Amino acid sequence: MDQHASDKHVTSKQRIVSPKVLIIGAMASYSVWLLGFLFDTSLFSLVTKQAQTNHVFIISVVSHVLGYAYFGYRVTHLESAKRYVKFGLVGIIAILGLMVHIPSAFALGLFAIGAFFGSGILVSFAYLIKAAIPKAERAVAMGVVLIFTNLGLFVLDELMLLNRARVATVFVMLMLIISLVLSLFLQHLSDIEIDAPSYQNPMFLRKDLWLLGLMIAIITINGGLMYKVIVPSYTSLGSIVSHLWLWPYMLGIILYLILCKFASRGSILIGFTALLGFSFVVYLVGSISMPSFLMVFLFLMVPLGAFDSYWWGTLTELFDETQRPGSVFAFGMVANVMGVLIGMLISEILASLPNQGTLVVAIALTSVFVVLGVFPLLNHLLYDKDLLEIDVVSLFDFASHENKIKLVVQQLSERELQITKGLLEGKTYKMIAADLHLSVNTIKFHIRTIYEKFEVKSRFELKQLFEKGSQK
Repeated sequence: MDQHASDKHVTSKQRIVSPKVLIIGAMASYSVWLLGFLFDTSLFSLVTKQAQTNHVFIISVVSHVLGYAYFGYRVTHLESAKRYVKFGLVGIIAILGLMVHIPSAFALGLFAIGAFFGSGILVSFAYLIKAAIPKAERAVAMGVVLIFTNLGLFVLDELMLLNRARVATVFVMLMLIISLVLSLFLQHLSDIEIDAPSYQNPMFLRKDLWLLGLMIAIITINGGLMYKVIVPSYTSLGSIVSHLWLWPYMLGIILYLILCKFASRGSILIGFTALLGFSFVVYLVGSISMPSFLMVFLFLMVPLGAFDSYWWGTLTELFDETQRPGSVFAFGMVANVMGVLIGMLISEILASLPNQGTLVVAIALTSVFVVLGVFPLLNHLLYDKDLLEIDVVSLFDFASHENKIKLVVQQLSERELQITKGLLEGKTYKMIAADLHLSVNTIKFHIRTIYEKFEVKSRFELKQLFEKGSQK
């Protein structure tokens, strides 16, 4: 009787708060501090009354890279990740509190320590994501994290524009406290609700991760050029330049997630890449005017939002390919940080040269063509895992289609039934082809037909369709 009551209590708590929601909230609120304090060093400079110089940013980058390398190696399983998130956030909150009250020379040291240990928290979140969020739902979950993070950054930027450094610091502290509270609640639920997924072959991970890292770095270089060169070009237009950058970025995230319902990620990203290149051309030929600014920022920030949503989602989906998801996250974050650093260094070099705008556009367009060259290779490696073909699914359960399953199964040919069985068993296209003595292209042709008949766009949606039907 007591056990039954306990089970009912757990079920009630499951309905009230989901681990997915807790992780999204914890990551988004934590990322406001990560991006708004450690990477945008203007708040640190105001709080500590130091001049805002590049060496502070470089210290942040170096500390982050060292932190990702160390914690990617040290954090190895879910239990250690939960502990580190808890104690790491407490330590970061303490460091931020001390930073406000000590001499600036010591504050810089605390800043470096915070960046180092802050990397470990993000690495640890990888284990919680893998344990609590199904693979097919991670893309949309990371998109939601990015949207809420940028809403927090918008509030922080507004406080900074009002020169409210103390209030901005309190806001950042509040974000860290929210992240800590949500993480504690998540740890309380994890033993009941979180099951570690089965591990897949980690050896297939290497090439696609390196190519993904290269693409992350190249795209982020464009982001660095945007912040350091393109945005300052329009400062004469007034404060609107500081207010508008966020919204097209979030629009890009939303558009990407919506478009994934109707087309493959590969096709979508090629379109966004072309749009990114177009934005730099408009910047080169346009004047410093409001219409030119709006056009450049729309065509620049929308693709950057889409790309960030893509690589965050794809990184988290790769977690199932290894027993060390923290290392995968660390690798992607290092690529992101190095891209920002390279973009900043390039912009510093260009600042002293004539025809700065032309050179920026030349570098940016070169990177666009590199991405267009890298992406087909990455697409080839990820396609067999369905990572580029996953439909964006809801974070919540959807209705059963038991009757439709029975009807469609009756209409499948014997060959289609064999391939469907292989898909549901988790076999790769190559494995199915070998079993049936067919070519991979023939298997892909049959799979497209199977997906059309079941009205799904991915293996994962197909699996969920059958799982929902079997629960009835």
